[in-house]
Amino acid sequence: MTETRLENCFLRAFGAFAVVAAMASSGFSASGAQTAAVQPGGAPTAATPAVAAAVSVRDLMVGMVGHAANELWSVEQDGRAPKTDEQWRHIEHHAIQLTASGTLTALGGSGPADREAASRPEWRQYSQQMTDVGLAALDAARRKDLDALITVNGRIGDVCQSCHQAMMR
Repeated sequence: MTETRLENCFLRAFGAFAVVAAMASSGFSASGAQTAAVQPGGAPTAATPAVAAAVSVRDLMVGMVGHAANELWSVEQDGRAPKTDEQWRHIEHHAIQLTASGTLTALGGSGPADREAASRPEWRQYSQQMTDVGLAALDAARRKDLDALITVNGRIGDVCQSCHQAMMR
């Protein structure tokens, strides 16, 4: 079965959003110029995102990260292992969501404590770890390797748990 037009449109839009978010998190604007915050007196500081976060990190975690991770973990339940190309494509989509979520969490969010949390060096490390496990899940899904995906699923849980222990004190 081929992807529906809606799925194809969603994937293209989501991919474009992820690219823009990645550019913004690295300090580049749509024009390609690096943006920098300016301190009083005119001295630029570290690069700042060119876009503002639209949702809180909590909303991102519940709506995207948790949803994607739960779909990936579900393959371990009896009868839920992907067998068809369509089922594996479904797993790929959730791995892509988890991968992009790493970039999006690095930006911080609109919640009251999100900006302060995102300024901590370990925040970027945990965000990168989420991207890394998302990429590993995507690789396993594209290879249709259930054993590798199950191994990555354990790493996803480890990344989530270590971040929550460090950042939610």
